[in-house]
Amino acid sequence: MKLVTPKEIQEAEKKAFTKKSSRLKAIEQAGLIVAQEAWINGDLENKFKALAIIGTGNNGSDGLVAARILSSWNIKMTIILLKKRSDLKVFLKNQIDNIECFIPEDKSSFVEMNKLISMHECVIDGLFGIGWDINRKKTDLNKIANQIIEQINNNQNYIISIDIPSGIDSENGQRQRKAIKADLTITFGAMKIGMTQQPASSLTGKIIIEDMQIAKYLNKANYAETIEIDKTAVKKIIRNGDENKGNFGKLLVIAGSRIYPGAAIMTCEAASIAGTGIISLLSNKFVQQTAIIKKPEIVLIDVGQNTEIDEKYFTKILKELNNFDAIVIGPGLSQSKKTVNFISNIITYLKKLDNSPPIVIDADGLNILSKMTKWPFTLSNKFILTPHPGEMSRIMQIPTKKVQGNRVNCAIQLSKQSEATIVLKGPGTIIASSNILKISNYSLPALASPGTGDILTGLIGGLLTQGLDPIEAVSLAVHFHALAGKELEKDIGSISAKASDLFIYLPKIIKQSTKQV
Repeated sequence: MKLVTPKEIQEAEKKAFTKKSSRLKAIEQAGLIVAQEAWINGDLENKFKALAIIGTGNNGSDGLVAARILSSWNIKMTIILLKKRSDLKVFLKNQIDNIECFIPEDKSSFVEMNKLISMHECVIDGLFGIGWDINRKKTDLNKIANQIIEQINNNQNYIISIDIPSGIDSENGQRQRKAIKADLTITFGAMKIGMTQQPASSLTGKIIIEDMQIAKYLNKANYAETIEIDKTAVKKIIRNGDENKGNFGKLLVIAGSRIYPGAAIMTCEAASIAGTGIISLLSNKFVQQTAIIKKPEIVLIDVGQNTEIDEKYFTKILKELNNFDAIVIGPGLSQSKKTVNFISNIITYLKKLDNSPPIVIDADGLNILSKMTKWPFTLSNKFILTPHPGEMSRIMQIPTKKVQGNRVNCAIQLSKQSEATIVLKGPGTIIASSNILKISNYSLPALASPGTGDILTGLIGGLLTQGLDPIEAVSLAVHFHALAGKELEKDIGSISAKASDLFIYLPKIIKQSTKQV
């Protein structure tokens, strides 16, 4: 599914509606769609009262048309205008005398406005559209809008937002202090990229996308898309009857410490579920002893009695690197001095190696990367970095709040700087690589628990060993991870769900996916 920025959709609309007549026709069509959804979802045939909140933009025009149509269907309509509009007769036409228009201007009018809002069962939100952004200047109109929004959210209204809930930035998904919490959002042309990110994704309700003959004018060569099942990638992991473990690749996992032994175990387990043939674990003796009991299928790289991953093993591991089809570095490593030196040396070596296998760097591997001399530096397209927002903050050397304020741009920027594939985890996980941008359309609290990131990293590593390229592997891993999280949330709920529960659901999800191709 296409995802667009406000600028991209506005440019497409200009191409689609070149004449005033075509623009007015589109507004009429949009208004009719909104009115129909209001009738169906608002149960208006029984309640007969609807309210439209109208701003100064194009979605306000759509809202006026919707109000006129509903009024012509004998629905009692009221309009609250953010400010006076000169085009009421254009859009309300013969219903202008049947619709009460109200403009809150002083303290007493706000009291009246609050009563009006409480009297209506369905609200059409046409206050702010996709042109609104979080950085706009504070004005008296903004203060009025905030009061309108607050009162609407406080009532038990069925709320339909036009294009995007008012108070949400359609570019990055951020919200102002007050934003509409919609039950239904009708968006035109394509889904807006900010709607995949929090807090926007929690405020849109059900989303309906209406093409309106706009989508065909989008630049086909340059748009983001949601992460969905890639049948070509899935076909690569389907098994025939004449294969053995050697056909499914070898994965090196450098992970774990005395503090975080579970991270290494979960990474290896996830890679095994993804289908890796042979998994070798490089870690300290304590982690290896624990891991082999929990997962006897893995191979241990001999570290003697060493209590931490030591740089003295660097030369030894170099001789074996070419034996692996993918490498995972980082889950639960800790940042002791010897470990930091070892990982820094490995990264430095691999980024210079032309024929290196693909490398996934996660968790403490990322923290070590961020402290390396001359960082940020170019890695290569063989590298995959999988930060959560805190790790992204350290890698980019900016506050976490700034990362969360514009996740998409941060992922794109880091990908360009490093030439690596970036997987920025969290609700609406983002994949950025070269000119590719993919975003997960899932926001699952069940995945917000310790260890779920290690499992995602293991899935990516496991898929890489089977011949998938980095984009295929990360897209499929993120999709499997999200679908398993969805099933987990459905069965157990988001409160009691834990990372290891995903191991119950992942094999089923992978099995279902392979049956669909």
